[in-house]
Amino acid sequence: MTQNFLSQKSSPFDVLVIGANFSGLLICEYLYRKGLQVALLESSERIGGSYLPMTSISSKNSLPSHLEVYPNHPLMMQNLKWLEGLLQMELKISVVESQILYSLQDYPRPWLGFGEKLPDCYPRISSYLSPSVLVTKFPLSEVIQKIGAEAKFKIFKHKEVTKFILGHENSIEVEVNGEALWKSQQIVSTLSPQQMLQLLPSEGLTPTHRQRLMKADSWHMLSLSLRHRHKIKSLESMDQQPLLFLLQGGNQDFEPTLGRVFPPNEDGSQDSVWFNLIHLKHQDDHDYVGQLLRHIRKQLKRLDPQLGENLVEEKIILTENSHGNLDLNFSKSKNILPEWDHLFWATSYLSDFNGLAAELQMAALFAQESKDCIKLNKNLEGEAQAF
Repeated sequence: MTQNFLSQKSSPFDVLVIGANFSGLLICEYLYRKGLQVALLESSERIGGSYLPMTSISSKNSLPSHLEVYPNHPLMMQNLKWLEGLLQMELKISVVESQILYSLQDYPRPWLGFGEKLPDCYPRISSYLSPSVLVTKFPLSEVIQKIGAEAKFKIFKHKEVTKFILGHENSIEVEVNGEALWKSQQIVSTLSPQQMLQLLPSEGLTPTHRQRLMKADSWHMLSLSLRHRHKIKSLESMDQQPLLFLLQGGNQDFEPTLGRVFPPNEDGSQDSVWFNLIHLKHQDDHDYVGQLLRHIRKQLKRLDPQLGENLVEEKIILTENSHGNLDLNFSKSKNILPEWDHLFWATSYLSDFNGLAAELQMAALFAQESKDCIKLNKNLEGEAQAF
């Protein structure tokens, strides 16, 4: 449910959630089901973040935007079960052996590990490379789409938060679009460390905490979602449940390309998703992204020379600050800044996982800790099923 913004000094909402990615949507859904008045503020038109399925121009089937594989880890299984309980739906979770093929300028072969020399991005992609993975029959990217389309809480698009202000009586105000002020007892932010540094006033953080935020390990993601007219010939004899690729290439200036080839669609076409991580140090190098895109395409052509001729559709997305890590080492909670105890930070940088798995973990963690982090005179009894 999207709403037009009503200019006001204060808001009638118990909780303001900033950022309409998977975490933001799930947290809003959780709070709404607990009977709280919640509003979701999103700076763009897109509800669902970078992992929302993309509309296809060639078929009624959406293009995938994510690998849709998750590490076979007890915490990840617990988070998926929590999601099933929250939405009252069955995801049909299964444990499968992951087939990972590795190519270094040659025909792909089973991946046995990187050896002693790990790529710089390895901590950010390691959770995708589990030998045993969890797969859901109902893709999590489609769960995002479903929540956004059926949301009963209020969603405000094109509402960019431009400043946090610590208000009176333990409330927090947020400046929206540089002018309007929204007031709430509790704020939940899904933003990256770089964004938070811009929003939090200098007096709102100790020098130590500000330095920790500045040292966050941050990566952008360049992703390609492809639809192929026919099944990829070079893969016809390979098991597709699921088939992941690590493409190294000969250029050591770039990180490995990680991708997944999905089983063929009903119409005979076949989809694949490929992505490469770009360290924040390259963010001002505009030629780097173009060079990386050509590098990825060269690797895909080496994988299958007819891949380009077989291509029906291509979507290219550059997502800023999509992967990263941050160690705040707070004594009370790693998600609550000591100076801002009414601000819960649900950034994926604080997760044990990456991608969609990280965003799901942050939402599940919020539900688990909500009795302590939501300082409201509301009843939050009856935690979600997994907790």
